Amino acid sequence: MRPFRRGARDAPDRRPGPVLRLVEGLQQRRDEVRTRAAVRIGVDARGRRVDRLTDNVSAGGALVSGGAGDVAVGETVPFTLDLRPEGPLIEGRAEVLRADESGSCALRFVDVDHSLRDAIARFVFASERTRVRARRPVR
Repeated sequence: MRPFRRGARDAPDRRPGPVLRLVEGLQQRRDEVRTRAAVRIGVDARGRRVDRLTDNVSAGGALVSGGAGDVAVGETVPFTLDLRPEGPLIEGRAEVLRADESGSCALRFVDVDHSLRDAIARFVFASERTRVRARRPVR
């Protein structure tokens, strides 16, 4: 396997993150692997709880469909991510990175216990394994 950096050791690496090879031919270039999953997420937006589903989720954040209520980009909000029955109920704080016209908003998890972040990562890899197995032809 080739190293990520080529050339001098002090040369800057302009890649956005490590290349994560999940299966042959499938790569994700980011710090955390994400998976398409409709997971229940609750966001406390200005004293009001908003329950939605995610479009995708990773150990670093989630894309929430239908928006997260009355939140502003840059705001930090409490959230609850429900991975049950496969995993635990995750509670923490997330920063709102962006919101678009379709009502989706991107959250970056900023205050989540390390063991819970690992639980999210296990959920993501299990989801990806299931997705890959479903695409394999039956012999």
